[in-house]
Amino acid sequence: MGDAMVTARMAAEKKREGNLVLRSLGTNASAVMNKLYDYLLAHRALPEGLAEPPAVRKEHTPQEWACAFEWADSLLEPVQDDELAALSLDEMKWERLQSRGLIPSDMPYPGNEPKRLAAV
Repeated sequence: MGDAMVTARMAAEKKREGNLVLRSLGTNASAVMNKLYDYLLAHRALPEGLAEPPAVRKEHTPQEWACAFEWADSLLEPVQDDELAALSLDEMKWERLQSRGLIPSDMPYPGNEPKRLAAV
């Protein structure tokens, strides 16, 4: 099997100093990278100390969620059409699904009769 080149970007000074350290240890960057890849293939993980700790997922408070929803809702453009303005967001979605043939047109909106839009 032929050899392949592995490229990494780093500051030139870091590379120079790192190569000096590697030389003092009796090795070089290619040998270290080969050992790293051997470890990755054998363990399917980075050696201890190289892996980033898993990100801690923050649990959001109900107030934070409410603020997020309020912000997202503020992005909606105001509806100018009187027929559309009379519909709830769920009713608008229902109408759109019906207009695309994804819900039978004779199936009423669940919970109440929807305010029907004029045929376009």
